[in-house]
Amino acid sequence: MTRIHIVITYLILFVLAGPSNAEILRCTGEINWNNTTSKKFMGETLMVQLDVVVPEKKDETFSAGLLSKDGKFKQFGNVLSEVHKGTIEITESLGKGQTKQIQNQGRYEMVVTQMPSKANSLIGFLIPDGSHIWSIRVDTWEKDKPFFLYRSDWNEFIIGTCKDSSL
Repeated sequence: MTRIHIVITYLILFVLAGPSNAEILRCTGEINWNNTTSKKFMGETLMVQLDVVVPEKKDETFSAGLLSKDGKFKQFGNVLSEVHKGTIEITESLGKGQTKQIQNQGRYEMVVTQMPSKANSLIGFLIPDGSHIWSIRVDTWEKDKPFFLYRSDWNEFIIGTCKDSSL
């Protein structure tokens, strides 16, 4: 019996078009650490500020796939057949006002798998540390624009609302 080992190492995005302006969603949310396994923040509320840059539909589109170590590209087929590149900026802090302590801050590229519309949510994901997937959904069609950010490294959801802004 022959065993074939394919080592998939990179998520590759191929550019198909050119860039343009975009909308920004300014979001505020929180997570209560009472239900977590992390004892470091037990009883604390982590405040999260997000700026999600939503690419326009005419922005560059990509085909997503996997690249093996030997350089062979494998497209996902219909899954993720057309995606867009967005940006997300995240600031996590404990406390409020003068006692506010920044815990983490970063700007990341994300893959937008569903563009928002009057009936569809913005859906995307990012891999900020190279191993844990964070997924985000913003219901842009609802009045309060609720968002849900799932972090696989914490196995927790951060929930909040967004407001429109412009770039």
